[in-house]
Amino acid sequence: MQDRLTRDQLKQWLQDPTTQVILRRLKVYRDQESEALVAGGSLCKDSGETAIRTARSVGQIQGLDLIFEIRPDDANEEVENKREWRHG
Repeated sequence: MQDRLTRDQLKQWLQDPTTQVILRRLKVYRDQESEALVAGGSLCKDSGETAIRTARSVGQIQGLDLIFEIRPDDANEEVENKREWRHG
């Protein structure tokens, strides 16, 4: 069972001052993670470890991007549909 939000509920949550602080902090983290990835921060001597670190960073960045892309019009869309739209 998936919980559903109304547009008003999502809009209220996005405008909440605490939510805005958390989202700003997550954006800083995402930006730092992206910069580290571009700078080769996931590179290791072991190719398997490089792949693991790179996949982890990319997954975290993409997961955060899904949160940042939430808009009131998306309140009742399936996350899977959003993934297909972005990566399909």
